[in-house]
Amino acid sequence: LSSTKTKIKFKNRTLKFEGCGTRVAGWAFCETAMFPLRCSSAMTTTLIHAGWALTPTGKITDAGILIRDGVIEAIGPREGMNLPADATEITAKEKAAIPGFVDVHIHGAGGRDVMEATAEAMATVTKTVAKHGTTSIVATTVTASADDICKSAEGIAKYIATQRESNEP
Repeated sequence: LSSTKTKIKFKNRTLKFEGCGTRVAGWAFCETAMFPLRCSSAMTTTLIHAGWALTPTGKITDAGILIRDGVIEAIGPREGMNLPADATEITAKEKAAIPGFVDVHIHGAGGRDVMEATAEAMATVTKTVAKHGTTSIVATTVTASADDICKSAEGIAKYIATQRESNEP
């Protein structure tokens, strides 16, 4: 979990981006997906017990995924893992745990476009792609005027900040 503040200068305008992001051993858990982990300041330990997990080296049946302070610490057969005293266990034996798709070029979804720069449009886009396994997106603008692109970037940044503050999916 990290907190970031970034300023970007573009065409004599300054864009400000603030927020936090969840990075887990090279994976990103999107706050828009229906996933029980959320961006928060409290560090926790969670053990997810899944029916199976897909990893870079293969499929693990009856899998355990131990996450400590936002970082995947271990993945393996659940029976070989001990539940730490301070941990919460999420039982999802009927579910598969797989890395989510990160869409690095998306203009919109669900009939909405990121250029609209509204919370409603962004919520439609993120909820639509989350239904299909996308856990993170890079909202991509179209060729437009500098003012329109800046307006879109500012709207996207506001949506991200508001979403994380409200903990809304």
